[in-house]
Amino acid sequence: MIVFIFILCLILFVFYRYKKKKKLREREELPMPDNWKELLEKHVRYYQKLSPNLKVDFQKRVMYFLAHVKVIGVKTEIDDLDKILVAAGAIIPIFAFPKWQYTYLEEVLIYPKTFNKEQQFTDKNSKEFISGMVGNGHLNSVMILSKPALHHGFDISNDKQNVAIHEFLHLLDKEDYDVNGVPEILIKHKYSALWMEYIRKNIKLIHENKSDIRSYGGTNPAEFFAVIGEYFFEQPEKLKREHPKLYALLKDMFQQVPLKENPRNLTKK
Repeated sequence: MIVFIFILCLILFVFYRYKKKKKLREREELPMPDNWKELLEKHVRYYQKLSPNLKVDFQKRVMYFLAHVKVIGVKTEIDDLDKILVAAGAIIPIFAFPKWQYTYLEEVLIYPKTFNKEQQFTDKNSKEFISGMVGNGHLNSVMILSKPALHHGFDISNDKQNVAIHEFLHLLDKEDYDVNGVPEILIKHKYSALWMEYIRKNIKLIHENKSDIRSYGGTNPAEFFAVIGEYFFEQPEKLKREHPKLYALLKDMFQQVPLKENPRNLTKK
């Protein structure tokens, strides 16, 4: 009798997993609604510059991401644009790696305002005003983003800042289990020592107020990687002009030719 119950439970479990995977595949393969394409075209400058074929690829990647990761509002309503912007922030850094997925991420929580390290909303008396965070511990599979900051990052596309891209770069860094500014998925072993030297030199310049790189990048190597990644995707022309060696290495890391050069030259592996 016990054996029969065990076998029955096993069959039910396998059937449940099959149905779940089938439903997930159906969601992944759904064509992007026309209004979502319009939102991408209107709000995501990176997408605007892509060739028609690459736009189709980007749409598929967005649909795949949203089939696997929930975007949930916390005391705020979530609309299609919120989902599109979160997914765009996820796809932009990894667009040259079509098979790559964010291993640790299951949910993106959208807050109506900034928050502190305890994930509590801020007010006029707060000392911390965090706009994005990758969770640890019991929140290991969660990312938190401030809704105003999420939209601001895409509304102003030349200020070197985009909180969604910033936090997804932290997730990239986290894939090798060590958030240290040296993501193994992007940095070839032969470049790792050179990259760390660039980090050390540029953090020193930031601390001496001799750099145009955002001061938050001087916090530690992990934040430098996320901040310079924002710079790379937000103002590639200026990064190339001000920091040509950094620009060249980042272009090799991300396997992308950034905006305004020629998106058709984006290489995919």
